[in-house]
Amino acid sequence: MAAVLFALGAVSGIVLSFEMGLLWPALMGRFGDVLGLPFAVEGLAFFVEAIFLWIYLFGWGRMPLRTLLRTLIPIFAAGVVGAYSVVAVNAWMNVPTRFTLDSTGNVTDVHPMRVLFNRMALLQFAHMWVGAFMLVGFVVASVYAAGIRRGRSDSHHRLGFVVPFAFASVASSASGLWWSFAAITVVYGAMTFFGIRVLRSMARRWREGSPIDLPTPYGPRYSRTVDNGSRP
Repeated sequence: MAAVLFALGAVSGIVLSFEMGLLWPALMGRFGDVLGLPFAVEGLAFFVEAIFLWIYLFGWGRMPLRTLLRTLIPIFAAGVVGAYSVVAVNAWMNVPTRFTLDSTGNVTDVHPMRVLFNRMALLQFAHMWVGAFMLVGFVVASVYAAGIRRGRSDSHHRLGFVVPFAFASVASSASGLWWSFAAITVVYGAMTFFGIRVLRSMARRWREGSPIDLPTPYGPRYSRTVDNGSRP
């Protein structure tokens, strides 16, 4: 089972590494310096996870049990780091900051560590982590539930159903509350990010004497134009 999960993870991880450049070449061509560090960390974490997972699989029955169980520590750590790196990229797309565009539109003054640890990354990672517990818990519980429905009502099957189902139920409730908070934070951050730039653009046009279009919540049809007059 672990080998099957690793094979699926390897295929999806390799596809993910090339998918950004293949499907969104303009995005990666322009913001590759910004997103390079998170994807590099994800790649390193994947290789660490792969190495120790194969040691765990092929060392079963060939290594002392205590030494074998120690290989689970880097597997767990690499899985957490790799998942965080991918989520950090998605979080940065919600609030794209920590870089500067020059007059020609090129990306300069990149802060890779601040991109990796942007203010939305931990929030979305926590939501993903809770969602992972929910998904795995329900999947594992469904296997034992199918066995119980077929008449296997022994203590092993009951325990195998109750424990993951309890974890998944708690995670399901926490996931909904956490995502509501995360969505509010993302929308507020996006409005703040773009609102500041709109206000700066309007102030610049006002200083230049250009007319300013004031949007209204009723649509562009009801917008108003304020003319500051031309400067001599």
